[in-house]
Amino acid sequence: MSSMVIPPDNINMITNTVCLYVDIFLFVICILQILANFVVLYVWCLSKRLYRNDSLILLVSLAFIDFVYAVLQFPYLIILIAGSKPDGVPFNYDPWVIVPLGGPSAALMKSGCTVTTAIAIDRLLALYFPVQYYQRSKRYWSIGAFLFAIFLAFIDWVVLQLTVTIKPVPGCSSFGCFTNELFRAYWGLSNMMMNLFSCLLTMVIVYHLFKRSAQLCRANEVEKSNRSKIDKSANRVALYILLVSALIGVVPGCLNGVGTIVSLPEDFTSMRIKYSEIGIRDEGAPKTSHLGLRSFPEAERCELAQLCIFKSVTQETIPLLLQEVSFFVGTCATLSGLSHAFIFGMAHREIKYAILTKVFRRKMDYGAGTTRVDPSTALVGMRISQRKNSQSVQQRDSGSVEKQRY
Repeated sequence: MSSMVIPPDNINMITNTVCLYVDIFLFVICILQILANFVVLYVWCLSKRLYRNDSLILLVSLAFIDFVYAVLQFPYLIILIAGSKPDGVPFNYDPWVIVPLGGPSAALMKSGCTVTTAIAIDRLLALYFPVQYYQRSKRYWSIGAFLFAIFLAFIDWVVLQLTVTIKPVPGCSSFGCFTNELFRAYWGLSNMMMNLFSCLLTMVIVYHLFKRSAQLCRANEVEKSNRSKIDKSANRVALYILLVSALIGVVPGCLNGVGTIVSLPEDFTSMRIKYSEIGIRDEGAPKTSHLGLRSFPEAERCELAQLCIFKSVTQETIPLLLQEVSFFVGTCATLSGLSHAFIFGMAHREIKYAILTKVFRRKMDYGAGTTRVDPSTALVGMRISQRKNSQSVQQRDSGSVEKQRY
């Protein structure tokens, strides 16, 4: 007894048109990401004050990684858009073009996760060990974290070269399906673990900030005695970046990792089906099954049919939903690189001042631009100063009159 399961054709909601719209959206975000991060890196290189600020090294490292990632994604997205097909027509991308273009940017995503984790660790060190934190320079630690992030990206690229065999895959619409199960499992699970660790550290930081814990009070006392070494704008930018990364970076990474975990049993089922097919090639002779029992071709065919049904059910239910959710939410993860640059320009006062003066050529007084004035007391202050000036003038006049009398 045997059966055949035919999956429905319209179960996948990711059509060719949806893929095209998503690629165009990512292409626009890619252009904005290149421009925004380039502006941040440009003003950082030109300003000696920013260049010597050790608190900005990790943040600028993240901007550099986002910039390089967008530059690498630019030609890859052009190829995807140029090779789009109408609905119902399978994609026919050249794997020897897609894999070399998409591989470096996929590997560089590990660097972004690593630098984000380093920023969270830096904030926790300042929170739990404030005395030791402000006594030592952060320059070498920050540079080491950046180099370690680049090293992890290089490892991902090496794993890609060693495990993936480039070959045509009809109907493949992106870089991921040109790779194999081993690389997808390694890449997805490793990024998920890094993202979860970063998210956990961010939750600890936010907890102490909202609860006003003893560690936070102690850190504030140490900060008061080390005001010359503290860049509060950089601390604020770091917190905003961690929150944004947790919302639109960590969640998609975890969803993709969950999709990878769920898809692993499918791969083992496929291997079992393959070995079963090999085992029933000799239909004329009985053989010993994997359970140690004597079986005949018909029984083996029934087992193979049951495995096919199980594989079809698992492929069409849980993994399909997770893959589609990961696809749409994963597109939002590319917004993190653009949002990081806007956070730099809006939340850090010195970078905002440098952008306005060096890029937009606006003449501003740095002290006036960073001093907050309360509108309700501005007029009162003017009146008080006018009264003091009038009193001083009256005193001078009275003194001159007395001198004339004598």
